[in-house]
Amino acid sequence: LVISQYFPNWETVSQRHAWIHQQANRWIIEDIDSMNGIYVNGKRTGRNLLRDGWQLDIGGVELFFRANTEETRQ
Repeated sequence: LVISQYFPNWETVSQRHAWIHQQANRWIIEDIDSMNGIYVNGKRTGRNLLRDGWQLDIGGVELFFRANTEETRQ
């Protein structure tokens, strides 16, 4: 995911800020020693499980995580 100048507060995001990856059918976000951190549902974290619809703040950029899994269809 590239966060460019088209996102409000884009300048608060480090060039390599976070890593989102799948592990054992679960999505994980990890901070990569960024300056402004990552937040999941308003709480700062270094590593966190993600669920469909949860709010992510990467630096000052607000996003909502959407998973394309069976969990989202229930």
